[in-house]
Amino acid sequence: MRFVSLEEIEQTAPSQAREPDIDRERALRQLSDFIRQLKPLDRQIIISYLEEMDTAAIAEITGLSAANVGMKIHRIKNILSSRLLEEKRYV
Repeated sequence: MRFVSLEEIEQTAPSQAREPDIDRERALRQLSDFIRQLKPLDRQIIISYLEEMDTAAIAEITGLSAANVGMKIHRIKNILSSRLLEEKRYV
């Protein structure tokens, strides 16, 4: 399984499909708010992931196994994605 960074997505997206900077800033602010609402361990894991740490390094910090960290990253990303989509529906 290979995770794709936001930068890679932006580079491959057609330029006309990109949102204006204001929408991007608002989305990043919402994402930041959602990350702050996570449980402390989940917050630590996703922030470490966003800082481009690998699962082995995150596992060492958290005391979890690398496989568990990978699963948690997957679940946290799904939670954050769901919250962003839900928020978009009400905007």
